[in-house]
Amino acid sequence: MLAGEPARPTAEAKNRNVFMLLGAASGGDAPKSAVRHTYSAEAERIVRAELERSAAALEAGASEDARAIMESLPAKGARAEGEHLLTLLPKSIQPYISPEQLLRSVESFADGSLGFDPDLTRVSFDLPPEKERLLNLGLASGALTGFVLTAYPSREDLARLLPAFDAQEHQRLIGNATYRKKAYTLETLEQISVTEFALRHFEARGGRIYCRDTRIATWALTRWPREGKALWKTYAETTKRLKITVASWFDEDGCTTSDFAEVHEAVYRGLPPQQTLGDVLGTVELAFTNVAQEVSASAIMLTDTGESALPQGKGTNFARLMESGITPMNPPQFLALATTIATPDNPSTYPAPNWRTWEWLAGITPTSAACGNSLSEGLNLDRDAPGTVGDDRVRAVVAQLTLLPVGSSANRAD
Repeated sequence: MLAGEPARPTAEAKNRNVFMLLGAASGGDAPKSAVRHTYSAEAERIVRAELERSAAALEAGASEDARAIMESLPAKGARAEGEHLLTLLPKSIQPYISPEQLLRSVESFADGSLGFDPDLTRVSFDLPPEKERLLNLGLASGALTGFVLTAYPSREDLARLLPAFDAQEHQRLIGNATYRKKAYTLETLEQISVTEFALRHFEARGGRIYCRDTRIATWALTRWPREGKALWKTYAETTKRLKITVASWFDEDGCTTSDFAEVHEAVYRGLPPQQTLGDVLGTVELAFTNVAQEVSASAIMLTDTGESALPQGKGTNFARLMESGITPMNPPQFLALATTIATPDNPSTYPAPNWRTWEWLAGITPTSAACGNSLSEGLNLDRDAPGTVGDDRVRAVVAQLTLLPVGSSANRAD
């Protein structure tokens, strides 16, 4: 486990971070999850007022009242900041967003030596009626239990993080004398894949990756559609173009055929290479999905039109997902989920903790599909043949919202 150097808050963050204020007041350290996120003036005002109330209670001899005020202070500060962050998002989706989950997501990206504060103030998009209907259906049925926020640093953030990348490489060299240390520049950092950046960010928070170097190299080869297009639609279009039928994807025993392999390979060739960090600087993505640590065997999956009859578990493989019009989360979303819900240095808190099951993801290589689960050694980022049948799970994604700086051409809800 290589976490690089500990995060250091800026002077401004020290002055405006409510938990820094609490740390200063109590003589303790601020929680790790709050060291970089700069809290709003409103949250600061609430905390300062509560600190003054506590001090006044102590002065009046009401020590129990003062203690009660201090004990409730973190929750009040966090609630105020979560509600502030919610106001930065477009009004159309605010009713669907938990302020507490939004704050946790933002703090998770702000944490660690590669931490950065996702900028929610420069984004805009609309939620089309058909996606809003599906979103309401998924939330009512339990198919959707929350959202995943995927974010990337701005170029200014990346320049600030350059020494932390160097420190991370130095730590790897200390741990392995044969390791070939990489000397990063701002330009070369922009060329790393988005999955490698997400993995490095997770590591910098204390996260563990099973077979790290091999999995980074493998996942760098995975591809998925850009601009929010569903992967299953690409399979359907490619099947039609090749004059193959979806029915011929499977033989009478339900196994995938050479026709499916032909379609799969053609889909991969037609997809653009995985985006680099430079392609996505400053972007934020929000997708509604199942955010439980473990997807149950009875969890409902959604298509673009409603609930799917396809069951979780045995008999459901990647090829069946593509046949049924289901959109699983993609590899960066899986890594963002891990960043948000897990305690990074504790693999038992990682998503998909049962090693006997795995989760299919919307990313492919020429012959396989991406999947993931968690082991005691760390997050397991794997791949398997699309027709493999096991006790697998899927987190269906709907209303995937790609948030770009205002002025970009692709603000959309897919």
